[in-house]
Amino acid sequence: MNANPFTLGHLYLTERAAAENDAVHLFMVSEDVSLIPFPVRRRLITEGTSHLDNIIYHDSGPYMISSATFPSYFQKDMDAVIESHAKLDLAIFGKIARALGIGRRYVGEEPHSRVTGIYNQIMEKELPKAGIRCTVIPRRRQDGAAISASAVRRAIKENHMELLPSLVPPATLRYLLSQEADPVLRKIRGANDVIHY
Repeated sequence: MNANPFTLGHLYLTERAAAENDAVHLFMVSEDVSLIPFPVRRRLITEGTSHLDNIIYHDSGPYMISSATFPSYFQKDMDAVIESHAKLDLAIFGKIARALGIGRRYVGEEPHSRVTGIYNQIMEKELPKAGIRCTVIPRRRQDGAAISASAVRRAIKENHMELLPSLVPPATLRYLLSQEADPVLRKIRGANDVIHY
């Protein structure tokens, strides 16, 4: 997960995977090109899931959803390019999964992001070929809308901080309301586009 920032939707997906498996390998997109810096995203993920005792955390490094393996995740691109990048990223993931004994990958459904939606479709087709089940989990919803990091960033950009408690877990909320987050909040508010396409 990128978790830009870590939301109640990310928590829901992680709790579901943790409840259904003995061990969960949680890969965190560590390339630092998101609005929220990776060290903060990593901290919010680990704090937000600290009550789960079967999580093994991994920084993705340059090997998973990175600008080297999946550049179209970070830039607008044509569907065919996104598909080829997704297949490359999944081929690398397949090798990592074999080494770690991973037999199932959990993903949140994606009703809004074109890139992530295509990636999910490719995962559903390609992962079974590598002996890995792909489990798509319906998004957690708040007031009828899917919870997403894009919605959190939009609330910050539009200065609707009162929406955050219904979108993010306590650790993320504490961070976003702290002075430490001020530079990140300014960056989000100054960004032209805060929605993942």
